[in-house]
Amino acid sequence: LEDLEVKKDIACCKPSFHGHPQYDCILINTNPVSYGCLLFVFSCILRSGQTVDMALVQWLKEAKWKPETYWKNCQVFEEKGRSIIFLKYVVWACHMIPTFGGPDRMYYLNDMVDADMFL
Repeated sequence: LEDLEVKKDIACCKPSFHGHPQYDCILINTNPVSYGCLLFVFSCILRSGQTVDMALVQWLKEAKWKPETYWKNCQVFEEKGRSIIFLKYVVWACHMIPTFGGPDRMYYLNDMVDADMFL
């Protein structure tokens, strides 16, 4: 059932999770929608005393490379730069699958996991 209520989603960014790094991928509220990997979350205290939550993000941009077996709505992304964003712009976590048989640091967007995901 679809609704417009604000909900929470859990996204992790851990340099060591059972001996391996875990940086979840996220959907970011930009125009158009962007994707990235959540690398670090922190808070900044402004001079006014206000606390602002921030995130270091590894951006994922649409890649020109396509797999040999291309399927309908196949979306491939590659890592492109890092920046700091306001955490409030993170919509929710998304599922990216590392490419196999292709270049490193590229990912397939798995749009079959979450029925609520708007792509």
